Amino acid sequence: MKVLELAPYLWCPEVPGGSRNVSGLAYMVRDIADGIGERADVAVLTQSYFVNAEKRVGSFKMAKRTRQGLVRRMSPTYLKAGLDYAKFDGGDANRRLRLLAYFSGGSYAERVIRDILPDVAHVHTMSGYTLPFLMACRRMNVPCVVTLHGLVSLDREATQVSDAEARLERLLMEESDKNGLPVTMIASGMKERMGAVCGSDLPNVCVVGNFCGRAFEEESRRRRSEGNITPGGRRRVLCVGSLGKRKNQRMAIEAIGLVKGHDVELRIAGDGPERGFLEKLALFRGADVRFLGQIDHGRLVEEYVRADLLVMPSLSEGFGLPVLEAYWYGVPAVAFSDQDAFADLYDRDCMVGVGERSVEALVAGLEEALGRTWVREAIFKKAQEFSSRCASASYAEVLAAGGAVPSEEFLGACVSPDGRMLDGRR
Repeated sequence: MKVLELAPYLWCPEVPGGSRNVSGLAYMVRDIADGIGERADVAVLTQSYFVNAEKRVGSFKMAKRTRQGLVRRMSPTYLKAGLDYAKFDGGDANRRLRLLAYFSGGSYAERVIRDILPDVAHVHTMSGYTLPFLMACRRMNVPCVVTLHGLVSLDREATQVSDAEARLERLLMEESDKNGLPVTMIASGMKERMGAVCGSDLPNVCVVGNFCGRAFEEESRRRRSEGNITPGGRRRVLCVGSLGKRKNQRMAIEAIGLVKGHDVELRIAGDGPERGFLEKLALFRGADVRFLGQIDHGRLVEEYVRADLLVMPSLSEGFGLPVLEAYWYGVPAVAFSDQDAFADLYDRDCMVGVGERSVEALVAGLEEALGRTWVREAIFKKAQEFSSRCASASYAEVLAAGGAVPSEEFLGACVSPDGRMLDGRR
């Protein structure tokens, strides 16, 4: 089976510019491509950097993508679609230019499809940046599967996306129901929430959970601490994520400052626009908080090895990968029960769930977790349900079942609010 992975970006330090992409999505796409590449012939095309010649990376091939090739194959069809979408999106000048740049690469994606002749294309995320990939699949009659790594349309207070971007996910669900386009989501809560909004049980949507990657898993087996986690002594509570409103570290700081009966230090790994505010909040509340900044992988591993507990107070999470990372090191977690992957990740031997979104409820959850004895082996066993091998096998199974060619009506509705067809007809 030949698979073409299509993504805005992925983490790939083996090619020039490929190490700039350090987001969770970038790492996840890389791991998925590597995993599927062990079961199929996989090529990857992104829109974030250039590759002068096809290059073998891990278990997949990076498709050739050059500036000259993009310019030579620039198509009025994609440029017009890009202009329509950028106008509807209503972003600033920089956003519009980026959208046009992404759309202009659509005809190059056609060329890659023509060269590779994939059995199925795997498109990561549903956004203005990946619409050109779906257009290329339509024009080249290639079936595709779409993976949603989050739901921007249902978390708009946190994601702050435009009306145009938000409606794409709803249109995708309609296309999935009407024309059988397969979609995967990374958490059962995502499917439940979207199904409730759409009034459908989403029969062509399946859940394939996130995973940490084989290298991470193997390292955790070597490095994780032995023995149980017991109450008493100085406790290290870890919080991992960019410092922004969506990750909600402010509530974790408020709660840590109110925890009683335990000597607790909150260690926050990550950086972002909220750091100054959070530092002042910690000082004001008298909370014992250590801001670690943006740390590299080696330092993060050390934090997991030495942690007694992980707290994830996020306002929204597509999956909440830090919880799973902590599990691989036998570290329990405290998280709010309304997060999308809560039902997938929850186990009473691994996590304390907090039902009410309040500082007081989070304090109670932290105090319960800090007062318990946790068996690392039970937590590590839970982590193995989300191993890279299990996830890769699930993705390979979905792709092997075949995709669906996106319909003209679907793409026309995505690009323009009046539902114009891509060739201009109505």
